[in-house]
Amino acid sequence: DGGDWALEKELTFKVFRQCLYGMGRSKAVGSGGVSAELLIAAGRDFQLRFFVAMMSDVTRALRGQESLSSDWKRVLYTMLVKPPPNDPALLSERREIALMAIDLKVFLQMLRQTAYARVAGRLCDAQMGWGAGFGTGDPCLTLQVAVQQTRRLRGRLWVLYLDLPTFFPKVQRQSATVGELLHGLPVDVAEMALLIYGGYRGDPRTVECFIDTAAGLGRPFRNWMGWLMGCVLSPDKSKLFLNSVAW
Repeated sequence: DGGDWALEKELTFKVFRQCLYGMGRSKAVGSGGVSAELLIAAGRDFQLRFFVAMMSDVTRALRGQESLSSDWKRVLYTMLVKPPPNDPALLSERREIALMAIDLKVFLQMLRQTAYARVAGRLCDAQMGWGAGFGTGDPCLTLQVAVQQTRRLRGRLWVLYLDLPTFFPKVQRQSATVGELLHGLPVDVAEMALLIYGGYRGDPRTVECFIDTAAGLGRPFRNWMGWLMGCVLSPDKSKLFLNSVAW
């Protein structure tokens, strides 16, 4: 309606159900052991009570009246096998995916739909990373055309290729938050991510992670850096951060 973004007004039960029913099926569950299918099968009345309780916890946490659910602060990591030549016996050559509680995943999808999606239009057109209509093949095709034209004109072409390996986990969270605010993301939205994940080394809010192995869960460790692989907000946070650097 053109007014200020308000959490209670934007994150409605309608948005909750849209995000819940739009989630993928047969996904591995996170802390709490509840799947999207189970929450859908519970029916509308239960979903409404679930939504009201979730939003009450979130509102109180933003006001500093209580902490978020312990399930939201507990993330399980599963290590996926990558294709050869990667060695599956080495954890460093596997791909980690964070498994989060179902209510946290739905809540993050709600934030994405009502806030992050609205600032996507403020990104520079030249930034193709994670942009709508752009994939890995698009810059490759553009480069191919440039190389062909250069050869036909017998000119010179210099190509700078920049790779950002394991980009999500390496970004400093507080710096990225500044970039989000520069793009107009509501303060409550930016603060929610810090409440969930923590923002710096030693932050008591930092999320606790466990690696899921064939021998059981590993020892817990604190993750205070970057965004989680598998978090629905990681691509949006990344493109806003890169765009703020371009500024």
